[in-house]
Amino acid sequence: MTATLAAQISGGVLVALVVAATGLWLAAAVRRFAFEQDRRRLSIELLRQRVEAAMAQKAAAHKLAELSWPGYRKFEIARKAAEADAIASFYLVPHNRTPLPPYKPGQYLTFRFQIPGRAKPLIRCYSLSDAPDGDQYRITVKRLPPPHEPAGLPPGLASSFLHDAVSHGHLLDVMAPTGHFFLDEASERPVVLIGGGIGLTPVLAMLNAIARSGRTRESWLFYAVHNRRQEVMGEHLREIASGNPNIHVRIAHSRPDQDEQAGRDYDYPGHLTIDVLKRELPSNNFEFYVCGPPPMMSKMIADLRAWQVPEERIHFEAFGAATIQQVGAAKDGAQSFEVVFERSGKTLTWRAEAGTILDLAEKNGVAIDYGCRAGNCGTCVTAVRAGEITYLGEPGASAESGTCLTCISIPKTRLVLDA
Repeated sequence: MTATLAAQISGGVLVALVVAATGLWLAAAVRRFAFEQDRRRLSIELLRQRVEAAMAQKAAAHKLAELSWPGYRKFEIARKAAEADAIASFYLVPHNRTPLPPYKPGQYLTFRFQIPGRAKPLIRCYSLSDAPDGDQYRITVKRLPPPHEPAGLPPGLASSFLHDAVSHGHLLDVMAPTGHFFLDEASERPVVLIGGGIGLTPVLAMLNAIARSGRTRESWLFYAVHNRRQEVMGEHLREIASGNPNIHVRIAHSRPDQDEQAGRDYDYPGHLTIDVLKRELPSNNFEFYVCGPPPMMSKMIADLRAWQVPEERIHFEAFGAATIQQVGAAKDGAQSFEVVFERSGKTLTWRAEAGTILDLAEKNGVAIDYGCRAGNCGTCVTAVRAGEITYLGEPGASAESGTCLTCISIPKTRLVLDA
């Protein structure tokens, strides 16, 4: 091989190497450019979603201030629909057909029921079970059976009244939506919604709001119920999951019927536990919203804390007085305080086993009006003449300075109450 030919071959190889290197560099540059474009588009989309959410919140706050109302207002039952065994939804519209204020998914309505044969009105709170749509409100209510303990007590008065006596066209007294348990719609953080039994209702409103928003926020719903017969809108939940890649629904049946099949009718047998969440979730880096029966709430919240979920990312709805006491965990349980019910002329000793101030009053013949027993309706508000109280959970209703909601409070010092 001549020197000239060798030089030509070497030059050709060098040119080929340069061309190949240039091609690789160009390909890498194209990939980087495409990656940067995708990242820029994603950033713009996230910014757009945040701006839209902020604008929607501002508009909702303006409409709320404009359209809300003080006290009670007449609402008409536009429709009543059976959902499952002993569970029905009630669709409410204003009797005068005026526009409705918006609400935050997870909030509740307070009702004043005039029940025949009962001298005093009955006050109850029910979560709104759908995302705001501007035209109507919806609650979903389970007929409550008599409690197991103590024996001989009647079934739930308010739920029985709704199921047995309320139908299309019936008028009810309703307060404006309120409550501190609601979805932060402006946040981008992924969410886990946990509902047990009829406690599904507020988290169902949250799930519907996420689905209707069109946003891609990662969302999980874990729903615990006895069986398919008691599922609230089970098909609706499955349709949301199938139509939204960012939404995942998992259903646990603790008492499945014989004809039910795992994988078809439910995802997990038995009770919903933290192990199910750990199996499905990539981490604990979520906002957790929990509502259900007291034993489930107490266990799940304790397990989330043990999983090192920060306290500020655990949100729960008080599901009656038992939930307040189990989840709230009374403080200073080893202490005792003197409680003076001034108008009744009774001085009593409070200890942790006595429960709330309302419990103490009831057990000793001191009459204090109450409604929800969960700090939501404000019926039990009582003036505090001296001393301090501690709340077992965040009150849903507002209590002015110098008063307390006796159904969710315990003494912090010696108390003198106007009761």
